[in-house]
Amino acid sequence: ALAAEVSGRVVSISPELIEGGRVKQGDVLATVDDADYQVALQRAKSAVAEAELSIEQESARGVQALRDWEKLGRGEAPDLVLRKPQIAAAEARLASAQAEVERAVRDISRTSITAPFNGRVREAHLEEGSYVNPGVAVAEIYSDEEVEVRLPFSLTDYAQSLKEETPPFPVRAIIGGKPALWQAELDRLEGEIDRETLSGYAIARIRPDDEGQF
Repeated sequence: ALAAEVSGRVVSISPELIEGGRVKQGDVLATVDDADYQVALQRAKSAVAEAELSIEQESARGVQALRDWEKLGRGEAPDLVLRKPQIAAAEARLASAQAEVERAVRDISRTSITAPFNGRVREAHLEEGSYVNPGVAVAEIYSDEEVEVRLPFSLTDYAQSLKEETPPFPVRAIIGGKPALWQAELDRLEGEIDRETLSGYAIARIRPDDEGQF
């Protein structure tokens, strides 16, 4: 399930973000308007510049204050005279502003909704111009590089599979009136037995056929 990480209006949608569409890892499937996040980034950068300037100013004032204090010959100058609290406050503002820059950059990167792996789109719930909120699912995709299927086994075959390594075996189906064939490998066994059918169940992994299809 794909969800937006930031809120905003959808400004573009990939033509592949439709039911049955094929996507590749890293493909941008939709983008959210990043104008507000760009503004936030510029504000944060401005705050960084102001904090850096404040540190320089307070440091210069502290140096001058130390010289003036030494001329008076009153011993060791207190921190307040040397502007140390003011410098510390400016450094704290700088750290906060830098964190806001990182956050704004991160939010901008999150305005792109990307495919986490190669696969196909099962459902899509987005329209250009619609408004999205963080955490709300906008589409569902599934990997088409490998699929798991649940297969029933007789108790004899089920017990045998517990003892030996099972070689690859064919899985057949009729799709659209045409036969389909895949090679499967036994991945794991379920721990329960169906008492009604006296069958055990196993999970097999199948890979695409020679044409890359399932």
